[in-house]
Amino acid sequence: MLNLDALLDGDAQIATPEFALVVAATRWPHDPRWAARIRDLASQVTDWPRVAAIVERHRVAGLFAAGLNHAGLPDIDAGTDARAAIGALARDSAVQELQSVFETLHLVRMLEGAGIPVRVLKGATAAMLAFGRYGVRYSMDIDLIVAKDQVAHAASLLDARGYVRIAPAADASAATMRARMARYKDLAFENPDSGLMVELHWRLFQNPYLLRGDDLDAREPMQLVPGASVAVLPRTPAILYLFAHGTEHGWARLKWLADIGAILATETPADLDQFYARAQKRGAARLVAAGLILSHTLYETALPGAIRDDLAHDWRLRSLVRTAYASLIGDEDGRELEQVAHATTRKNLSHYLISRDPRFVIHELRYDLLDRSAEGLKGGSRLGRVSRRLWALSGGRRHAQNG
Repeated sequence: MLNLDALLDGDAQIATPEFALVVAATRWPHDPRWAARIRDLASQVTDWPRVAAIVERHRVAGLFAAGLNHAGLPDIDAGTDARAAIGALARDSAVQELQSVFETLHLVRMLEGAGIPVRVLKGATAAMLAFGRYGVRYSMDIDLIVAKDQVAHAASLLDARGYVRIAPAADASAATMRARMARYKDLAFENPDSGLMVELHWRLFQNPYLLRGDDLDAREPMQLVPGASVAVLPRTPAILYLFAHGTEHGWARLKWLADIGAILATETPADLDQFYARAQKRGAARLVAAGLILSHTLYETALPGAIRDDLAHDWRLRSLVRTAYASLIGDEDGRELEQVAHATTRKNLSHYLISRDPRFVIHELRYDLLDRSAEGLKGGSRLGRVSRRLWALSGGRRHAQNG
């Protein structure tokens, strides 16, 4: 059983130097103390293929390479296949991120020029929020959010740009599209020429009751490159959104926690106390607590004092933290959740612990049991669909581990 007191006291309980090195190298920024820790852990590593597997699974090649560089170890074991693979991943990630930045700017201008207000989520904006630069953060796709009644128009513009809808598929039926618009949050597109992907959102999360507040509809400009800005969520709701995204996916990727850790490293303990107090008032304490605790444990960021009291009195919060830790750390070998027995089951069932709002729970149940739009779960009787949804839930097909 995971000892939560040990986590709160900063004991990460990491068993291997390989995983510990990846954690240390992805902490941002790298001050002299952390650089020394990176050098010490690197000297203990005996299994570089395991390091490469962990780096790839958690999508942190850019951050890891930057950490080694800042520690004065850019060429450590440079001749090994594992190190070469990490270097290639880091270069590819940086190139893809720069391509994504400029494509984001182009898409925003295209949509706004057609009279479609649009905000950018995560991606390039998360890189600027967390790291203030590009080249260290992996970005799988471009997330854009528009009003629901503008989705069809925006999708037609993406089609003209060369994007092909892949979720649902371009030839999906009208019934599938209606189900998607009713129960999901986005449509997914891929450009076969560039390989870039776009998620076109009309709401932030599958479950509209996951995170609520008028500030989530607000917008402010963020400069992505000199002279070119896009509309984004204001800072506090943007940070809440990153926390909610991580919690929804069980904090199963270190890249999400690294974003949070870099942001929290710039905050004072008093700032974090205020942040957590605001989260409590809006019923979002469970959404942020696991991320705060994991960041404190692995990256030594400050921890709001009120979290200890909440953990003591809320078994659901304790369960969420344990599930998040297990999803993130696992067996420290680079396997995805889907390859670990019962891991996705625990993560999927943990969704029901996030909120006390009965509307949230009802929406989760409705999605899990009655949704007809998921691939492979269509057709048949309602009882048959329910049983197949239960099987899919236990098998982890829901909420795939994205970006």
